[in-house]
Amino acid sequence: MSSCKALDQAIAGQGFPPSTPTLADPEHACETEKPGYGSVGLDLQDGQSYDAAFSNTSQLQKGNVRNRQAFLEPAINHGTGGCAVSMEVKPKSRALVVLTLSSGSTDQACLDARKVSEAVDLLLPSNS
Repeated sequence: MSSCKALDQAIAGQGFPPSTPTLADPEHACETEKPGYGSVGLDLQDGQSYDAAFSNTSQLQKGNVRNRQAFLEPAINHGTGGCAVSMEVKPKSRALVVLTLSSGSTDQACLDARKVSEAVDLLLPSNS
């Protein structure tokens, strides 16, 4: 599954340019930035558990995205205006949505990250 294709489908119609592979992990992660809004990225990590590798565990929130177990990480890297959602993709993988606003609150970033995560969820293989 292509992270760029999935991200572009999840945010279609929202004014973002096509996503591009990230420098850090070009085979698994893509991102795009909309001027005046901020950036959104998707990382599809095979073999990585959805409950691993968080930068701000003090605010971590366990929950679900539709029927998938997930963690919401507000204030990623201890900053404001950013949020990440890590969703379980069975048997042992995850989809990670990271959203950072150019200006705005962490609460708004998390609301937007949840919306993108719900759209990405529809594109992922079933967890059943």
